[in-house]
Amino acid sequence: MNTALRLVRAAGAALARLRGARALHPDGLVLDATLEVLPETGRPWGVAFLDRAGRYDVTVRWSRAAGLPSPLPDALGLALRVTDGAGPGRPFDLLLTSSGTGRVTRHLPLPRTDAAGGAYATLTSYRFPDRDRVIAAIPAGDGGRGLPVSLPDLARALTERPPVAFRLCAAAPHEPWRPFGLLTVTGASPGGDGPLTAAGASPAGTGPGAEGSGAGPGAEGSGAGPLAFDPYGACLPDLAPGPRLRRWREAAYAGSRRARGAAAPPGAGRRGGSEGHVEA
Repeated sequence: MNTALRLVRAAGAALARLRGARALHPDGLVLDATLEVLPETGRPWGVAFLDRAGRYDVTVRWSRAAGLPSPLPDALGLALRVTDGAGPGRPFDLLLTSSGTGRVTRHLPLPRTDAAGGAYATLTSYRFPDRDRVIAAIPAGDGGRGLPVSLPDLARALTERPPVAFRLCAAAPHEPWRPFGLLTVTGASPGGDGPLTAAGASPAGTGPGAEGSGAGPGAEGSGAGPLAFDPYGACLPDLAPGPRLRRWREAAYAGSRRARGAAAPPGAGRRGGSEGHVEA
């Protein structure tokens, strides 16, 4: 590991020790969603999942990346787990961060004061058969605007408003954004227990579980085992993320786990394993 990666790992450990929780995305809102894949006629992507119409159940985790207290703006995470997306019994994970849509800003995390006020992008490019492209979730219309970024307030807002929809798109630097699907966030958590934070307590304080119970994706300590997003291990067979951010993410999250005494994910450290496991 080079000096820069050691510094990133040390920073992840220091932040985890300071807050007594994960260094990044310490709390999140777990929600149900659906994804409708809507291929464009006559314009195949060369990726089986994107070129075949379908409807999938999705687990979403909305989170504040740095864990800054509201009302301070923070980069927001939108982690997606598409059930059976990579085949029967095999999920497809995407990690998206609030960003811009320009050639440069699609690669940069941007703080946000409105959870549906702009795009979320993978930041790193994905390897399509013909070229590399960034994947993004772009709000569909203005119906979702004005969503609070405080997780408890966001949970309440999602129960009082129509579902929030995002167009899932992809684009290379010199291409316009091309949609391939529609993500609709319904606001109900997996298991029917209401929206949950990563700590396992509902924003209103009435949900099941206690601190550290691991009710959300990426949380730890649940009797059923942790559910963590892995965009590298849980990717589509013909659509994989590029290596641009992989080593930096690995270093930051390894430092965070080490500071908390948390176990590494299964397969960590093995070629083709879950080195890219992240605590989104």
